[in-house]
Amino acid sequence: MKMYDILRRGASLSAEKVAIQHGERAVTYRQLMGSSSATALLLSELKLPDESRIAIISENCPEYVAVLFGIFGANHIAVPLDNSLMPDKIASILSDCSASAIYIQSKYLRHLDKIINGNKQIRFVFTDKEVTLDTAGAELVCIDRQLNGENENFDFDHSLANVESHVSLDQLTYDTRPQIEHSLAALFYTSGSTGAGKGVMLSHQNLISNTISTVDYLKLTSNDSVITILPFYYIYGNSLLLTHLMVGGSVVIDNRFAFPQAVLDTMTRTGVTGFSGVPSNFMILLNHSNFNSASFPKLRYLTQAGGGMAPDIIRQVAEKFAGKELFIMYGQTEAAPRISWLPPEELKHKLGSVGIPVPGVTFRIVSPSGEELPIGETGEVTISGDNVML
Repeated sequence: MKMYDILRRGASLSAEKVAIQHGERAVTYRQLMGSSSATALLLSELKLPDESRIAIISENCPEYVAVLFGIFGANHIAVPLDNSLMPDKIASILSDCSASAIYIQSKYLRHLDKIINGNKQIRFVFTDKEVTLDTAGAELVCIDRQLNGENENFDFDHSLANVESHVSLDQLTYDTRPQIEHSLAALFYTSGSTGAGKGVMLSHQNLISNTISTVDYLKLTSNDSVITILPFYYIYGNSLLLTHLMVGGSVVIDNRFAFPQAVLDTMTRTGVTGFSGVPSNFMILLNHSNFNSASFPKLRYLTQAGGGMAPDIIRQVAEKFAGKELFIMYGQTEAAPRISWLPPEELKHKLGSVGIPVPGVTFRIVSPSGEELPIGETGEVTISGDNVML
């Protein structure tokens, strides 16, 4: 099993269901398979060497997802980049990861000259609109037609012909996961909050095994849908995308968290079953919206990670959503990303805890010399498992 099989599995379960919703746009699994397949075909025809690094500079949108899986489908390595970085920072990352190509959403093309910055390794620049630009040696390729799924040779049924033999359609658990390839799939760059950002090398096994573990403990099914306010280049946001596509669920994109009330309106209108955020997201919703008085009858669960959330905020969220499941989680980019989760029923008894290891992860607290410490002692967290970076 490889990363492209996540989309194939979702499509085999929910062919005509909406996979990605963004504003008024609703893209079904059949359409998403068409656009990702067309993108993969184009990338293959360009004859880039296998496992070339292809960067993505884009906000969350259906095109991002089509490009991501198109890269996987063409046997290349995806490098999702923080689109809020200054051009010189992006240029540095492109050089660091030896990118051969980049997909850049047209709204960021004004920075292209500074982003390429004389980088001779970049052979192709893909974009979603036909434009004329001097790309200093790189070939500019508009892939709008591919992103719209225009591939007259694409056969949806044939593309899923052997999906059952490759990807079990039974309820996924970590213990029943299929055989997964352990070669490099993606490079996710850390935020660089304590130094220069580092490219974390994540394999197909790292990402897929952790996706299945998360599906397992969240009990996700094709009936689930999540609103994504977290960017897909962020490993937590990427996890939301992968877990819901894996089960044939839906991903609702809303990039307007600067206007929290708009996000709540989207949640109400679309009837999502899941909401995921970092501590600041929950604090903003509690203090700058009608979060406390709004009603979300279809909401089943909430997840929080991306830093420790103050116990008082956890209490407020838990009280507001009494009857819903609140999952407090711990992870990091290097772990693809989930390490532990606090079962919702333990929240009252273990407030402030990051919980228990996710399926497939071994968790130890050790001394500076590496010896495992007894209960009650303070030490360093060490983890191992199929999710740990190459």
